[in-house]
Amino acid sequence: MTLFWVDKGMPRISVAFLVGCLLVGCIYVDERGQAGEVEFSWTLNGWQCKADPFVHSIRISIPGEVLHNDGYYPCALEGAQGMVLKRFYSGLYNYTVEALDFYGTALYSTTGSFYVNGYTPVHVNLLPLLSGIRLSWSLMMDATRTYRCRDYWVGNAIVYIDGIEKGRFPCEEGEHPASVSIPNLQPGSHVLEVYVEVADGIPFYYRSTFLKASQSPEPLFAPLYRR
Repeated sequence: MTLFWVDKGMPRISVAFLVGCLLVGCIYVDERGQAGEVEFSWTLNGWQCKADPFVHSIRISIPGEVLHNDGYYPCALEGAQGMVLKRFYSGLYNYTVEALDFYGTALYSTTGSFYVNGYTPVHVNLLPLLSGIRLSWSLMMDATRTYRCRDYWVGNAIVYIDGIEKGRFPCEEGEHPASVSIPNLQPGSHVLEVYVEVADGIPFYYRSTFLKASQSPEPLFAPLYRR
């Protein structure tokens, strides 16, 4: 198992004390408790890193502490999902752990605290952060030609995510290149369905599966065909 570490140093001990220990033998006890290693491990909403292809790295922040590589680590390396901070002073520490995408945007996050008194394992389960997507559509005649919403007597565009209605919009409102906002989606795989109502009862329809990152750089595009 490959792990990372950060040296934090040990409490300072006087030279006289060390000489005395060499002569008579002694045990040093730090009044603050025993320094030790802190070993972090993590999961993403209960899953392994490979379950979310958008996750690129993990960022650990501990206020007042400087971590190796500014606290950035691979989500998984050679099968290991964790890291070790070596020789932390005894005491109480707060932390924030985030899973980031390739753009540095947090997809999952959690906060908490731990107390060091010797070796200290800290397992965290990062929870997904909700965010939205932009969605755009066109009414398709065929693979290359489109209708305009005004060309048909059409009603609302009805958007479903994973079988749950997420909104009803005037057709023109999301007609490409315009787009509409669909809020509060978790990262991961989702099923998108879009219906556009037509007066003759034969709707335009689109269905597809998409992978959701925290911040999608471009709107999703839904080419709608008559069913």
